[in-house]
Amino acid sequence: MLHENAFTFIFFGNNTMPEGTLCNKIPVNTKEELLTLLADKSGKIYYEEMSHLEVDRAALKATLDKSCKSRIRTWLEICAHCGMCADSCFFYLANNKDPKQVPSYKIQSTLGEIVKRNGNVDNAFMMQTMDIAWGKCTCCNRCGMYCPFGIDMGVMFGYLRGLCFSQGFVPWEMKIGSGMHRIYRAQMDVTSEDWVDTCQWMAEENEEDWPGLEIPIDKEDADIIYTVNAREPKHYPEDLAEAAILFHLAGENWTVPSVGWEETSLAMFAGDWEGCRLQVQAVYDAMERLKPKRMVVTECGHAYRATVIEGPYWAGLKSGKTPVPSFH
Repeated sequence: MLHENAFTFIFFGNNTMPEGTLCNKIPVNTKEELLTLLADKSGKIYYEEMSHLEVDRAALKATLDKSCKSRIRTWLEICAHCGMCADSCFFYLANNKDPKQVPSYKIQSTLGEIVKRNGNVDNAFMMQTMDIAWGKCTCCNRCGMYCPFGIDMGVMFGYLRGLCFSQGFVPWEMKIGSGMHRIYRAQMDVTSEDWVDTCQWMAEENEEDWPGLEIPIDKEDADIIYTVNAREPKHYPEDLAEAAILFHLAGENWTVPSVGWEETSLAMFAGDWEGCRLQVQAVYDAMERLKPKRMVVTECGHAYRATVIEGPYWAGLKSGKTPVPSFH
């Protein structure tokens, strides 16, 4: 049973499209929306609403026309169904070599069908596609390493997630993660004030053992700007202290930004392309503001991919590189 007033109606021309109050095509942009979504434990109401969510076929077609270019369409066409990708996929191996877990089948039966049908798909199809896009692929791209044609399955599944997100078919947890980035520019609810307070706290906690230790904030023209994963100030602040001790012992001229300190991007996993841009732009703005010689990234591999590899393209940097050299 859906909760009272579960649906609103969004008007597109002469058509009405039912939208849930939690599950809809609108990204989470305010703290109030985020708290409402978080209050729906395990996404019970969210997924009930999703089962009634209509696909805006015209908008999906328009997105395909605008963004699905020759590279992806060529990959879908040249797949020889040779099966070389199968044994590289741990989902395939862990499920008794189920043919439906072969990477090429998973992408052809989802993205391939959306392209073939030119966006003319329904709710049931999108629900199944969402399950495959997030529940049966991690975008590890091992399959791409074994493909004789060099088909990049990770890129295609990432693109597929973006199509799903635009239509509101995104896992509850991922919509929360995307909202965190849009509101806090971090994957967790850590404000700039929380971040600065945590840096100052860690410096004070360790200054007796390490005389002269500090975590410089917003220092201009430093040799290094250090950026982290939000889990560090949120759950593991001692990681910040250990990094500070390392920089201190090495005699480095370094700093952390008060804004633009978060490297990770759950928006990338969610398929929220605009959220990706907003997140990475905050980091690049910190580079431009403080003018360091280089950026050093914390240990998180996906953070490096999001901010150093993918980020320049989300931010529209034609060089394909971060504003200053960046190191993992």
